[in-house]
Amino acid sequence: GGRGGGGGGGPSPALLTANIKNARTLEELLGHCTAHRSKLNHIHLSAAWNSIGHKSGILSPDWWRAHDEDIRSLASHTAKVVSESSEVRAREIANIAHGVAKSGRGGNLTDLMDALARAVEKRASDCNAQELANVSWAFAKADHCADVALFDALSKATLAKASACNSQELTNLAWAFATAGRTQDEALFASLAKAVEHTLASFTSQGLSNTAWAFA
Repeated sequence: GGRGGGGGGGPSPALLTANIKNARTLEELLGHCTAHRSKLNHIHLSAAWNSIGHKSGILSPDWWRAHDEDIRSLASHTAKVVSESSEVRAREIANIAHGVAKSGRGGNLTDLMDALARAVEKRASDCNAQELANVSWAFAKADHCADVALFDALSKATLAKASACNSQELTNLAWAFATAGRTQDEALFASLAKAVEHTLASFTSQGLSNTAWAFA
């Protein structure tokens, strides 16, 4: 397994990103992450958690138990990078949070979700509409709803961006804020309602159903 190395120093940052993105299985991905953990930066971690989120649907509880140590090691390193690196952007934070939530492990990796929440708080206004929708959905999905400061920041950012959101983003935002118990935030839901009205024709029946639930 020494192919693609860099003269004993391991793969270059770009090659490590490619190896993570091209890993055919999560075992292969975790192998790259474990072997080069100290080299993993915000780009690598964003790619890793994105893949974990996409590939996790087929995994059994036994798989998660067998790989618990590797997942927790990756989560610990991710929390450190997210908390300490000045290079982490809103995009990477949104990708990581979305991947963690989609994997179904958010409730188990509370230290990572806390670190992501604090990072989002600082950068919520930097999120574009898609990042904002993904990150809001992620924290609601991971049952990280009691974090008042986080959802205050997300609410403020959503007020500024709601008119730029498409139907899928509005569905995710409405669901996330309703799940987080923010339906009493009249300004927020009035802003979302106005945006929904303008994009109504592009909603799927499922999206419309989920959005209607959020406003109920």
